[in-house]
Formats: sequence, C-alpha cells, structure tokens
Amino acid sequence: MIRRYKFTYRSVLLSVVSLLTIGCGSDDTPAATATKPELIAHAERRLLDGDFPAATSSFRRALQSDSTSTVALLGLARIYDQMQRTDVAERYRQRAFHLNFELGKVARDANDLTAARDAFALATIAMPDHPMALLSIGEIWLAEGRLDSAIAYFEKVVQTDDRFADARLKLSRAYLQSGRIDEAQAGFEAVLELNINAVEAYVSLGKIFADRGEWAHAAAHYDRALLIRPGSEKAREGLEAARTHL
Repeated sequence: MIRRYKFTYRSVLLSVVSLLTIGCGSDDTPAATATKPELIAHAERRLLDGDFPAATSSFRRALQSDSTSTVALLGLARIYDQMQRTDVAERYRQRAFHLNFELGKVARDANDLTAARDAFALATIAMPDHPMALLSIGEIWLAEGRLDSAIAYFEKVVQTDDRFADARLKLSRAYLQSGRIDEAQAGFEAVLELNINAVEAYVSLGKIFADRGEWAHAAAHYDRALLIRPGSEKAREGLEAARTHL
C-alpha cells in the first residue's frame, strides 16, 4: 500500500513538472535579441489581453532600442490611461508630441517638406488639437501650392483656437489667394478684432475694397496701416492709388 501511494505521488509530481514545462515553452516573452517591431507587437498583444506589466515592459524595451519611437511612447500613454494614471499618460503624449514637432521643424529648416509634414502629422497623433502642429502642416501644404489642403488645416486651427490671430490671418490670406473674397474679408475683419494693430489685415482689406471700387473704404484701411507702420510700401502705394479715385 505504501509503495502504491509513493508511485501515485511520483506520478502527480511528474505531471506538475510536465505542465510547468509546457507553460514555460508557451511563454511569448520576447528574447533579449528581439527587434523593435517584435517588442511592439508583443506589447500590443499583451495590452489587448490586459497584461499591463508585460505590455509596459515591452514598450519600454522598444524605447531603449529607439528613444524616438512614437508608437512605443503612445503605447505607454494608452496603458497608463487604462490604469487611470492620466498624469503619467499625458507626460508620454507630450513627450511624443514635442519629439515629433522638433523633428518637423528641423526637416522644414532643411527644406525637406515631406519629412517635415510626416513629423508634424505624428505630432498631431499625440496631441490632435494642438494648434501649432496643425498650423505647420497647413503652411507646408501652402508652400507646395496645395491651397485646398492648406485651408483645411488652417480652418482646423481656427476651430481649435478661435483667438489665434496668426492662424486667422493665414487662413484669410489663403481664402483671398483662392478667390474666396467674402470669406477672406470676414477673416481679416476677425483678425482686427483680435489684434487692432494687424497691418497686413488692413492692407489686405484695403486691396479688397479697392478691387471693388470702394475707394473711400480702401483709403481708410491703407491710411490706418500707415499710422501703425509708416514704412509700409504696400499701404503707401495703395493709399496713393485710392486717392486718385476720390
């Protein structure tokens, strides 16, 4: 009887060891040599399963491999959001935003507009409503002659921050350039409500009125521009032309 119990105990022990061995074999923890894509893929799987510690570990390892990985930074932000640690999540989002925004500025200064636009677009993934990233993308589209795309981004900026005078000025200028005169006029007038000293808005309104033959209104706006900036050649030339029709 004693022997039979010993045999049973030994069988159970062997079964447990076997199960543990199988469990270890199925462990998908990335190897030490895992690449960044492998680490990120593992982190996404573990995050989907709700295994936050494993997901965090793999995202952090991906960052050790590439400190500029937006996917890893935003992956960590998602984890901390789900853990209701929004302060930590926000820090990761801000880090991803500033990293890509700076890369965008560097690329833009190097005149690599495609790389700049891609970097600014990544910045908007981190912080979708940040006006400077949206404005920067709009400026690149404008530089490439894509007026409709530029206007769409400038409009997003104004919707996000309706008191951003520089964005309104750029949007109004793009409207004017695309022949949307009434919208341009309303935009320049809105700029002046935000910044009464916006010389370009006065000059642009002066031109709109001059093109309509409304010479008195044109002269008044050119005159106001010169009061603010006496050296403005556009305002001076516009005023002289308007006065010949008065």
